[in-house]
Amino acid sequence: MSIYPPTGTLEIKNATLKIPVVDLQYTSNTAKLEANSNVVTEFSRSKKLIKYPRVALTSASTPTGYIVEMSSSHQTSQDAWYAFDNNEPGDGTSRWRNDNGRYTNSGTTPPNEYLFTGSEAGDWISIQLPEKMKLVYYTITGVHQHTPQEGVIYGYDSDTSTWHRVSTFYFNTVGLPVNNTSLFSPEFHTQEGIGMYSKYAMIVTKTNGHEAPSLYEWKLYGTPEYDPEAHGTDVVVKSYPNVPNTDWLEVYYDAKDLADGTVSTTVGAITGLGGTTNNGTAYGGVTVSDGAFVLDGTNDYITTSALGFSGDQVHTVSIWFRSDRHQRDMTTENGIYGFGYGNNLYAGLSWWSTETHYDSSLRFWHSGSGGKNFPGATFLEDKWNHLVLVYLGDGAFNTRVWLNGAELRGVNNPGNSTNNDFNWSTSDTVVIGDWYSGSSVRGQSPWDGKIANFRLFNRTLTSDEIYQLYAYQKEDFGHSTNNMTLKAGRLGIGTSEPRAALDVRGDIIGGCPVFFRVRKSTDTIGGEDPIIWNEVMVNKGSGYDTTTGKFTAPVSGYYEFIYGGVSGRADWSAEMFAKKNNVKIVGSGAYAAGGSGHWARALMNTVILELNQGDVFHLYQPTGNQDMHGTSNYSYNFFSGKYLSN
Repeated sequence: MSIYPPTGTLEIKNATLKIPVVDLQYTSNTAKLEANSNVVTEFSRSKKLIKYPRVALTSASTPTGYIVEMSSSHQTSQDAWYAFDNNEPGDGTSRWRNDNGRYTNSGTTPPNEYLFTGSEAGDWISIQLPEKMKLVYYTITGVHQHTPQEGVIYGYDSDTSTWHRVSTFYFNTVGLPVNNTSLFSPEFHTQEGIGMYSKYAMIVTKTNGHEAPSLYEWKLYGTPEYDPEAHGTDVVVKSYPNVPNTDWLEVYYDAKDLADGTVSTTVGAITGLGGTTNNGTAYGGVTVSDGAFVLDGTNDYITTSALGFSGDQVHTVSIWFRSDRHQRDMTTENGIYGFGYGNNLYAGLSWWSTETHYDSSLRFWHSGSGGKNFPGATFLEDKWNHLVLVYLGDGAFNTRVWLNGAELRGVNNPGNSTNNDFNWSTSDTVVIGDWYSGSSVRGQSPWDGKIANFRLFNRTLTSDEIYQLYAYQKEDFGHSTNNMTLKAGRLGIGTSEPRAALDVRGDIIGGCPVFFRVRKSTDTIGGEDPIIWNEVMVNKGSGYDTTTGKFTAPVSGYYEFIYGGVSGRADWSAEMFAKKNNVKIVGSGAYAAGGSGHWARALMNTVILELNQGDVFHLYQPTGNQDMHGTSNYSYNFFSGKYLSN
């Protein structure tokens, strides 16, 4: 063993370093922690997840510091503190219930009660805690029509005397049992980046149909600001992302360094950042709050100065946005941003509700002829979303979009056969929070919510650069953290509070241990049990046996099986059922009716169930006039399965 003389220096300032019997040696395989490292490992005191209130309340205030308040009108016999008494009898007692006549139009119109000026209207309850805590999740226990269907949770910052929106919830009891003994307690999780508050309030904006709101329990689960009973240790590996590239950046607006309040409408009120010189102008009543531009949906927007683009300029747009409206309420087109043209051409990016416009919920269009739809695109409600649009040139069909770090599948706008190139004029500008119609701001349905960190590049960004933009601020905007946390034996990636043995907030690129797909090249006549699918397309894990026609689980866990086919004769039906360990599974039937002219009718079903290692799953056809078509040329039938989770 060789011992080398030390050549480095350890400097400790403003602290006392005590090292009892520690040998420090130079070795060739030791990890280093450098002064300017962008990866930090913390061994922090582990705070427990605690249910609040920590005691069962018996009144609206306690000597320990809990205080419950509510909106002005209520039934005193069912006061708000009953929502914190740890009692769920389910018989109409021991609950918070307000007076009748509070909500009209089947519970959709709330009373004119306001938690604070500018808050949503609706009856509310609040609870003051004896300590600050960060809310992680909460449960609402209720039943049928009285239960709040929609609402908002706020936290009160006692240091600044301001309310901050923490979460929204949607709890639809339609179709659930209506008797008072059937209680439901769904969990609602908050975002990672919320603050520590000592007071929380719930505003009920809509009930499930009744004129009086009611709930049995509101339980809050969070981590305290200071936990004197915490003795455990969390291991946190935190990565600090690199600052995104600013080369070829034309426009960059951000409100992170602006004071709260109304933005001046004078030219140049919004300064270009990141070395850019393109200043912005705010119109209407654009304000700044918590480092973001706030637009109220009524003629609020921001415009740039002239871009200087000409011809078919490729470009990339990056933007953070949020709307506190439920997406299902967005029945009109909501403009996120748009380009305006001196020659009265226009382009824009807009959002619709997926319930009313599924095929064009996110739409990028150009001059009314050409563009792209992104069907079924849904943003995170009451949370920040990151969107990047890349225009590759040679026509507006050549557009790609990433939402929250993942690329969306897009289709060319149906009915628009002309794939026009962009025809930029050097005087063209961008409007943020709306879009242009000709040379004027359209103003038909401007954005109602917040916008932050708008960037426009005069080139196409790569997928790695796009993720860099997202990762740089995803923690600031309440998405997953940049942490890997080991807490109480649970490993969390992208979360500081792992809820499972392995809790990953985001996509995983990896392998599935078991999956298969098989088919049958001959007709399946009535009475085949099991059906033997003789042709194998894939059989990872070797779970399926072509001799027996059965799947045997190689590992324990939950599996999904999908199977289907078509009827083979005009006068016969076709059916399949599934068995687990030779016992028929209820609800597993797939059926196609027979009868004259009914040949080639489709049948299909899906089953998800738990299998232990060695359990057997197979399909069979009942006896009688049954015929499922098979052929060696076409895959008219199939049987597939895959491992989901343990």
